[in-house]
Amino acid sequence: MEFTGERLVPGVDGLEDLYTEHMSRYLLAASMARDMKVLDVGCGCGYGTHLLAVAGADEVLGIDVSEEAVEFANSRYSRPGLSYRVMDCRGLDLAGSYDLITCFELIEHVKEDGAVVRSLARVLEERGLCLISTPNASTYVAGGEGGENPYHCREYERDEFEDLLRTAFAGVTLLEQRCIDGILVGPATGDATGGFTGGTAVPQPDDMGRVPAPAEYGPAPYFLAACTKSPKAPLPDCLRAPFVAFTGNRRYMSLKEEFDRRGRWARRLDEEVREKDALIGRLREEMAELKGEFDERGRWAQDLDKK
Repeated sequence: MEFTGERLVPGVDGLEDLYTEHMSRYLLAASMARDMKVLDVGCGCGYGTHLLAVAGADEVLGIDVSEEAVEFANSRYSRPGLSYRVMDCRGLDLAGSYDLITCFELIEHVKEDGAVVRSLARVLEERGLCLISTPNASTYVAGGEGGENPYHCREYERDEFEDLLRTAFAGVTLLEQRCIDGILVGPATGDATGGFTGGTAVPQPDDMGRVPAPAEYGPAPYFLAACTKSPKAPLPDCLRAPFVAFTGNRRYMSLKEEFDRRGRWARRLDEEVREKDALIGRLREEMAELKGEFDERGRWAQDLDKK
């Protein structure tokens, strides 16, 4: 499937950072999807919908308005309990309701945003959870000329996004998503538990033990909202603490290998330069000696002429 900029296509070179941003949201949703009936609205190519199914959801349905995207998802990400349908998010044609709904990076693509959130709320279970993400208009910068995404109808400031969600949901908790660097501490190589999937997110304190506030890690390019029908509905613990999606991706490793290769190349150049400098030094010494001999012979010849 060709990448046009409208939706992420896994496996396309150069999109590794974008994939990380998108997949981290699905990883968070997957951490609470077990035994749930899940709806992924705006599923795109299906990579995240598939992750929700792999995480142990009872039933997962992915919907998207694009027939091409749904066809791609069916061909690449099929699994028992997982299905895809072509459907307009502004009026979800669904009879049942869902325990967990994900709607990531879709709301900004639709002019009728109010119709979308009302449709999501209508198919959410009374005690269910709806996760909705969108770019932060204050900090988000898209690729391409002018830094604008031509597929976005609009982008939201914090208050605008929250006000929109409250037209359909009584409970709205707004989170922020930002990129950070990290260190992975896990099972030793070869350990039987090497395939671990969990962990604890611990922000690193400074030398005085002060833990930085989230904003100190830089601006948040995305909002992630946890929406419920009741303002008193409890939120899963994973939404009350920092959540980190560690990405040991191939791009990082390839960049590291390229960096190391260039480092070795630079060291070889340094060695060659040192060798050439040494050779130039020896040649200059030899030239000085030859010049001395030449001058001496010149003086000797002049003495002979005088005689």
